[in-house]
Amino acid sequence: MEMLPIKMHNDLACAKYSMNATEQKLFIFAIRNLNQDSENFVVSKFHVSEFAKYADLDLSRLFKEIKSVTESIQKTIIYIQKDNLDKWSSHILAPDCYYDKGEITFKFNDVMKPYLLQMKEHYFLQSPMVSQFKSWYSIRIYDFLKSKSYKNGVVIVSLIDLKIYLALEDKYDRFNNFRTRVLDIAVDEINTSTSDIKVTYELIYSGKSVRDVEFTVERKDNVKPSGLWDIINVNELKLKTGITNGVFSNMQLEKLYNVAVKRFNGYKDDDQLFLYMKMCYDYTKKNKPEIPYGYYKNALSKDYESAITQIKTGYFIEQLEME
Repeated sequence: MEMLPIKMHNDLACAKYSMNATEQKLFIFAIRNLNQDSENFVVSKFHVSEFAKYADLDLSRLFKEIKSVTESIQKTIIYIQKDNLDKWSSHILAPDCYYDKGEITFKFNDVMKPYLLQMKEHYFLQSPMVSQFKSWYSIRIYDFLKSKSYKNGVVIVSLIDLKIYLALEDKYDRFNNFRTRVLDIAVDEINTSTSDIKVTYELIYSGKSVRDVEFTVERKDNVKPSGLWDIINVNELKLKTGITNGVFSNMQLEKLYNVAVKRFNGYKDDDQLFLYMKMCYDYTKKNKPEIPYGYYKNALSKDYESAITQIKTGYFIEQLEME
């Protein structure tokens, strides 16, 4: 299986449920076996050795645990927060999850479709490198921060809410225990892995007690900014950005795409990113430069058109050119 990012709905990242690291990785591996553009879930079947290789797990040990892992997932209920933050909807994740004779069978509950299939907005791209994490809390905190950090890279969450997302409402009454056994381990795993973000945090106090945790999330410079080029449809990119065939080579398009991702690192979805590229390309065409590639690259990296502000506010200075 090619290790590419998967789409994860923001609501799922902020949901309330409890798993261990192996169960969470099986959940993610099952998503990797989906076509997320499909309308319906299909039954996935894969050998336990495939999953062990993906999750970096000892196969002999996994053989001993896998039956209890699948049985636990059968019983897992996902609680998703409604618009009213005091209410949660409950969803059985995957009642058809079982192990038999070396093979895992996995089918998601149909009620999970809005959170896993045909997502056009309110999702983020989960790095395949979460498979390196040893702690379940690392995966959950990574997902939570990716779902919340698209605006300005700063995420402030109350300690109470953070513990709810991590299914720790009744544990770690002493903050120092929570910090050393959960928070610091997760931040260290995220930062030392080859995932796409790095994280720091500060504590906000109310009196002598910790009230909030303020995370700062940045893209790692040594990671390909998009992590996406291999799954971007070049024809779709050209169609949505207005770039006509033959203007730039595919290699140039990849570089331009990565420049756009790095500059507009707060985009919500691919459509926003393509709109940014289109606005900068329209600006380039309007100015008729002698070297279109160099000018367009600068327009993307420096946002000549102030396109990011226009996209985020929804207030456009002038009507976009229509192809």
